[in-house]
Amino acid sequence: MTTPDHSSEPSPWKDPRFRIFALGNALNNVGEGAYDLAMPLLAYQLTGSLGLMGVLAAFTPATLLLGPVFGAAADRWGPRCLVLPGLALQLFAAAMVNLVALRGDQPSIPLLAVLAALVQLGGSAYRVGWMTGVPQMFPGCPVRARGTLSSLYVGTTIAGPALVAVLVGSIGYTGLIWVNTATFLAPVVVWMLGVHPKGRPGSSRSEGFRATVLNGWSAIRDRPVLLAATLALIPLQFVTSAVVPTLATFHLRNEAHVSADAVSTVFVVVNLGGLAGALFVSERRRFDPGRLLTVSAAGLAAGSFGAGSEVTVVSVAALVVFQFCNGSCGSAVSMLIVQSLPQETLGRASGLVRLISGVPFVLGPLLVVPLQQSFGSTATFAVLGTLCCVGLAALRGSALRVRQQRESGG
Repeated sequence: MTTPDHSSEPSPWKDPRFRIFALGNALNNVGEGAYDLAMPLLAYQLTGSLGLMGVLAAFTPATLLLGPVFGAAADRWGPRCLVLPGLALQLFAAAMVNLVALRGDQPSIPLLAVLAALVQLGGSAYRVGWMTGVPQMFPGCPVRARGTLSSLYVGTTIAGPALVAVLVGSIGYTGLIWVNTATFLAPVVVWMLGVHPKGRPGSSRSEGFRATVLNGWSAIRDRPVLLAATLALIPLQFVTSAVVPTLATFHLRNEAHVSADAVSTVFVVVNLGGLAGALFVSERRRFDPGRLLTVSAAGLAAGSFGAGSEVTVVSVAALVVFQFCNGSCGSAVSMLIVQSLPQETLGRASGLVRLISGVPFVLGPLLVVPLQQSFGSTATFAVLGTLCCVGLAALRGSALRVRQQRESGG
């Protein structure tokens, strides 16, 4: 049986089923983008607890730790075992948050924390189920479909906060949580229209969790480009989460002396650069992951070095290049996972990639603060640029090994 060539695929937008799926997914993601900003602010308004705000903000990246667990479940019982239960949990927990807020008195901090955790837990399960099922739902263009969905997600990171800014004055944080709750119904409608992963019997093999994870790692290790991309993500994800927005905001305000209003405008432009980078990769007919990832890593390094400039125009231009390459790298990795892995190991292996990249993503904003305090912003940008070069070296080494294997006929 030959392996299908996914390096060149038709556009998924030609498939009406994909258009329905993308619309439902985008509406849900916009709601979640608004929720991620509104929920910590609502919690602070209700309780006055800054600590609770921090805990709620940490729940979203913390769900990356569950990637291997949900991925293994998707591989064993099929992606659909996660989608509807995840959505139901989200709906229940988000509705309960609103009911607690409507009571008027100060709610229990632990209760709000538990409900918010359940919202994120359900969302993580739902997303893993949907994304693991993409190759099955759109077999004619699985790689480009995954890349396009990744680009749409980048777009929702811009649309979600914009929705908060437009509506918070009229409906408040509680109203925004209700809007988010309503968006959870969009994927349910998509499911009812028949666009969802097909059911399949559970795996006949009874594996423990450790064996399941090891099998997922073996699937990554046996594919040199995917392995190199996974290892390169460790320094690259640390850098991307450290630079935007934490270090970039501090540098623009305190070193370049840019006003707060101007910084907000800068980040609108920077985030649009990220969307452009994601679309640049996902909408290409031919997908060359090795070259795209290598160029993206080089651009991240160049952007990091340039962003430390005290010349405002140079710093902003470098940040736009940085975020463009961040968006292109994210799309390329998500597409590479689908291109490289068979359906039977897609869930657990992709969950491991999310876990491996998620840990440095969480650590970046935390560790960049002592770095900046010790060395200053410009030197910290240089350190982060050097870390990008480490990721670039891993990708270049992988490309060389693949070329040597082809030349030797191995």
